[in-house]
Amino acid sequence: MSRRALAACLILGLAASFSAATAPVPAIPHLTAEQIVAKNVKARGGLDAWRKINTMVSIGQLQTGNPSMPSVPFVLQQARPNKTRFEIHLREKTSVRTFNGVEGWKLHQSHGNPEVLPYTAEEIAAARDGPGIDGPLIDYQSKGIGVEFDGIDAVAGKKTYRLKVKLPSGATRRWWIDAATFLDVQYERESRTSTGQAGTVIVSFANFKSVDGLLIPYSIITGQEGGDPTKAGASIGDLAAGLFTMIGVATALYTRDRTGHGQMVDVAMLDCQVALLEN
Repeated sequence: MSRRALAACLILGLAASFSAATAPVPAIPHLTAEQIVAKNVKARGGLDAWRKINTMVSIGQLQTGNPSMPSVPFVLQQARPNKTRFEIHLREKTSVRTFNGVEGWKLHQSHGNPEVLPYTAEEIAAARDGPGIDGPLIDYQSKGIGVEFDGIDAVAGKKTYRLKVKLPSGATRRWWIDAATFLDVQYERESRTSTGQAGTVIVSFANFKSVDGLLIPYSIITGQEGGDPTKAGASIGDLAAGLFTMIGVATALYTRDRTGHGQMVDVAMLDCQVALLEN
């Protein structure tokens, strides 16, 4: 091969390499909110299939972060339109939280005796805005939910469409949909801790599996924005129970000073951990 031909080959090769290195990453197509939701519904099994589901039972494990008890079994029962029953089994104790769509109750064991307490106003509001069996996007118009396109983001290495979801209560959620599979990636919601501090909670979905033709996430991770997943570990239980005990003791002392009568302060560590996970 002549020097001129060799030089030409090198120039072509360099040009091809430079072109490949600088080629822009293909942008994901712009879609309307309606188109994104339609593709999400189809990817998850279709609207007609989801409309046939009136009840659902989920059985799994809560990861605690406690080496002595790394996971805690739970059972979540759901029924349309927005009824839930959530049970956590820890050793010989069972904690239950149930919501009938209007009111809610929570049950815990107090010195071996069951005690039932009503939901607070904040707990009722959170339960009413819950995702339900199929989430807010499926059949969103009949639920009175508004959906708007809100942008494009990279989440966990995936290109996603970001949607703004407005619930009937007026609360707003941001929801991310995988631009390749059109499955749910995550959503965020506002929350308050037991001390009243406001924050943003991120709920992520992974490990989707087909169940009777419907794609359902087998892994749901909840955590604070920019932080690690929420874990109900031994230290969290100790801190939460100590905080609630302090409030109870202070209230009992105040009541004694006002009335002259003493009170018994009873705090269950499991209920404290469940309260932190939910709120």
